[in-house]
Amino acid sequence: MPSLDERVLILAPNTRDAELTQQTLAGRGLSCVICPDLKDFLLLMEEGAGLGLLAEESITLGGLVNCFHLLEKQPRWSDFPLVLIAAASHSPDLSAKRFNRLQQLGNLTILERPFHTETLITSVLSGLRDRKRQYEARSHQAETQQRENTITELNKNLESKVLERTQELTRSQDALVQAQKLEAIGRLAGGVAHDFNNLITGILGIVEDVSNDLGPKDPHREDLANVMTAANKASQLTRQLLAFGRRQVARPTVVMINCVIHDMNKLFSRVLPENVRVNSHFDSRLGKVMADKSQLEQVLLNLVLNAKDAMPRGGKIKITSANVTLEKGDTRALCDISPGRYVTVCVSDTGSGIDAETMKHLFEPFYTTKKTNTGTGMGLATAYGIIKQHGGDICVKSAPGKGTTFQFFLPRLAGTIKVSRLHPVKPHPKLGGAETILIAEDEEIVRKISVRALEKKGYRVIQSHDAKEALKLSKAHSGRIDLLLTDVVMPGMNGQELAAALKRTRPDTRILYMSGYSREMVARHGVMESGSGFIEKAFSAEKLCSSVREILDQSLHRGHRSA
Repeated sequence: MPSLDERVLILAPNTRDAELTQQTLAGRGLSCVICPDLKDFLLLMEEGAGLGLLAEESITLGGLVNCFHLLEKQPRWSDFPLVLIAAASHSPDLSAKRFNRLQQLGNLTILERPFHTETLITSVLSGLRDRKRQYEARSHQAETQQRENTITELNKNLESKVLERTQELTRSQDALVQAQKLEAIGRLAGGVAHDFNNLITGILGIVEDVSNDLGPKDPHREDLANVMTAANKASQLTRQLLAFGRRQVARPTVVMINCVIHDMNKLFSRVLPENVRVNSHFDSRLGKVMADKSQLEQVLLNLVLNAKDAMPRGGKIKITSANVTLEKGDTRALCDISPGRYVTVCVSDTGSGIDAETMKHLFEPFYTTKKTNTGTGMGLATAYGIIKQHGGDICVKSAPGKGTTFQFFLPRLAGTIKVSRLHPVKPHPKLGGAETILIAEDEEIVRKISVRALEKKGYRVIQSHDAKEALKLSKAHSGRIDLLLTDVVMPGMNGQELAAALKRTRPDTRILYMSGYSREMVARHGVMESGSGFIEKAFSAEKLCSSVREILDQSLHRGHRSA
């Protein structure tokens, strides 16, 4: 069935003429519609047609104007063809005035009466072919426009993807730079803490020794007590530095974080002012994590106290826990984190928020925005180090005036893991002895206070400032050496290498390592062998003598069993 775009519209005042014209064109297979008046003709033309065939007598001057207006509104691809059967004229040709007026109709073919039927058919077919080419141009234009739209959309998508990828790379680069920065600071902090521990060990030993020599009413005892207090605070600070550097002692067990949060809520109610409220929302099916419970408590306390400081006029703190399985590109985390199964905890506050510049330094040691001397700037740094040491990550989202959310992730255990319980070491009532102890310690003050403490308990002490001298003294000593007390990190040969060399000639000698790093840190680097002991700096004289006695007694018990 012919479409609207292919029909011929016929307008003639004489109905008989219109019908004859329709029959003639229909005989050539053309679809024709007879229009009763010019108004109907224009409506059907606007609706869709291939050609208009009209008698001049059907067009008034006003109708001609309406026809002009309609043709002016045609789309760019359209030039509607018209065949006009001119009115009878006394002149053999159309007058110039009439011709100019009709030519304004555009794509116009004028047939003057009388004309042959084939002339009419030829003119109509020519106009329809012209209209068909216009339709082809319309289709081509539509296809071109569609392609342009597609290209435009692809460009938009490409630009969007490029922008998204650029932003993602920028975030990743920023996160990498920040992680590398904090890692470098962590290594520096760990090294500084190690050196501090050597100094504090010396201070504690000397103060303890001098204090013991003074009478109970000596006025200097109070001064020494203040020095001891300051040294212990310094020791606490080094532990925080080691926590940030992920080198502190950790005792992991299987932990339910919901229980930790629940227990900590009792503490929060005591340390927070009345105008700060804490609400906790737990995931009832929260998974377990392998972590040091006391260190997780420290993380939560640090985050809550940090939130409290951000709300001097009061506010709300919300703590939530949830299981989360992160895929690559997952947006549920506040920062970039490796895909995997985690337990996540969020600590949110309604405080003043954090600006972009402060965010860059948030986890750095000693960085603080507090105007009063109320903190060390180690709270968030310590939390960062603890979470990182546990194989997790900690992130923050904030903006000035919009509060802050800290979110930390810990790897979720897939199943039940048995963890051996740690039994507290019972203090030895006997701290002295007559055994021979070889000391290898490159830090002079630590070596001096260790020698003094052990000699006061009756031990015979051979001291050396490094491993090479220790081996030389061992070779020169004809008697028994019951214990080697050695620092782990020394110039040249380290403590483990010294112990191995000494064992080749003195297999019965017991080994006690000492270090400013933690037992786990030392053991992780393969330094500690089975049967050896370890004492972490900073230590007191009593702690040193207790550790020495403990490992020597282990040797005695083993000897009795062998006998």
